[in-house]
Amino acid sequence: MPRSLGPGAGTATSNRGSGAGYGETGNISTGAVGGSTYGSPIEPIDLGSGGGNTQGGVGGGAVKISASGTTAINRSISANGSSAS
Repeated sequence: MPRSLGPGAGTATSNRGSGAGYGETGNISTGAVGGSTYGSPIEPIDLGSGGGNTQGGVGGGAVKISASGTTAINRSISANGSSAS
């Protein structure tokens, strides 16, 4: 998700932004409260929320693989978010 959006989005005060939450509360940054906890720690299928402020990182995506029989994955699969800038 884009910065400051999503169910666990980070918050901002002045020019500081906090980390987004998912399996636990996001990090606090000089008065900006961390994002809320949401999602399942056992079956994480929700999209990642964005960090707070204009420099906050974007949240990661989600990948769900359903396969029957044998499946081989020969390359990496990722849905990474980004760090704050």
